[in-house]
Amino acid sequence: MGEPQLQITEGKLEFQDYLDMVRLVNKRDWYMICGFFSLAIVINIITKDISSVITILILWGGYELYLRRKSKRAFQSSKHYQIERTTYITARGIEFATVDGSFHSITKWDEFCEVRENKKLFYLMSSSSGYGHFFYKKNFTPEALAQFENIIKNMLDSKLFVKVNPLKYIGIGVLIHIAFICLSAAVDHLLQ
Repeated sequence: MGEPQLQITEGKLEFQDYLDMVRLVNKRDWYMICGFFSLAIVINIITKDISSVITILILWGGYELYLRRKSKRAFQSSKHYQIERTTYITARGIEFATVDGSFHSITKWDEFCEVRENKKLFYLMSSSSGYGHFFYKKNFTPEALAQFENIIKNMLDSKLFVKVNPLKYIGIGVLIHIAFICLSAAVDHLLQ
């Protein structure tokens, strides 16, 4: 292990924190689903089809329930999230280990392909494993948080810092819905 520039010790991860991470990672998908269902609701309100609005809201809520249950199972099966862990930020990369020694990983700086951030956490995605490291801001002192931000900005290319544009992905969801409507109309026309 290289000489640590920063050491972060975190307690057991709570499910709500894990769910926040899942939402950050899947933010693009969520915005597309919002766009898709929002247009469906607007169309059904305009056509005064309230029963369809209720159905759409039930489907939307069902998706949210599915995401929560799927996340709960993944969280419970990943035991290293539920053990105190220490992360070392070094010149080589990020080294992550559980205190009991049951899990250890090293990700070099050049293996990171994307960085996402929201009010609660940072998520650094690794291209080699398809996984990433997430860091909850609540676990940092203000000084350590500033130091962490400086380290990742100095060690990683600025192109890796991804800002998800909600309007872009909501627009994609709307376009998917419009394409679905056009395809449905074409199929109805062919069947007649």
